[in-house]
Amino acid sequence: MERTLGDMKHAVLILLLVTFGCGESRAPSSRPSLTPEAEALVQVMLTSEDLDARTAAHKELAALGPVVVPRMIEILEADQGNDGTGAWAAEVLISLGPEALPAAEALTQQLMETTECNATTSTALVGLGARGVPYLVRALSAEIPGARMWAVEGLADLAEHAEEAIPAILERLDDEDAGVRSSALTALSSFGAAAHPRATARLLALLSSDDDTTRWDAVLGLAAAVPTDAAVRDRLAKLAKDDPDELVREAAVEALAEADGE
Repeated sequence: MERTLGDMKHAVLILLLVTFGCGESRAPSSRPSLTPEAEALVQVMLTSEDLDARTAAHKELAALGPVVVPRMIEILEADQGNDGTGAWAAEVLISLGPEALPAAEALTQQLMETTECNATTSTALVGLGARGVPYLVRALSAEIPGARMWAVEGLADLAEHAEEAIPAILERLDDEDAGVRSSALTALSSFGAAAHPRATARLLALLSSDDDTTRWDAVLGLAAAVPTDAAVRDRLAKLAKDDPDELVREAAVEALAEADGE
């Protein structure tokens, strides 16, 4: 017989009351506890085999607001990155936006040390706005390539707050992982004029790459420098005429036209 979300919540609640409500003396938690009803939702979110039920529980927990943050931190700290619980906790924190700030450290550790929920932890840090920038910059030094890649992409999403991150992103252009290098190159275009002149020389050098996509990304990154840098303008003019790849030629033409207000 199919069980509803209410049935599962009721069963979990009974289990919790039996476990914690029998008068045993327990050491006080260093973090505030959720109500039994909210903890029941946590268990549904983490353990139910019904994806719809888990999703509904996640939404109900997010609706409770910042009170759930300490519990989500516990889940992140307990997750080893392979059972998916950290991802569900991060999803709740994404819904809370800047109110998830107390979880920033736990999110950063999860991003840097696991491989299963880099996208969700990075997105939750982006949701913190400018206050998430230092944490994403730290994640650029993670040993896991996927973590570095998602940290770069998170900083690109926060480009208007993250000018301080440009030097660290430039370092990722030399990353040993091709995906991270590509993300770093693409990210520079998000920073616009703020990336120059620091990024100009590196991007000009990349225009000599044999890889069409690399040259295209470099053109996009250089577009913001065209109005103030004659060397960039001259190089893009040459690409617009002579590059063997049509998309690169088109990108160069568009960059020059935009600089000229056309």
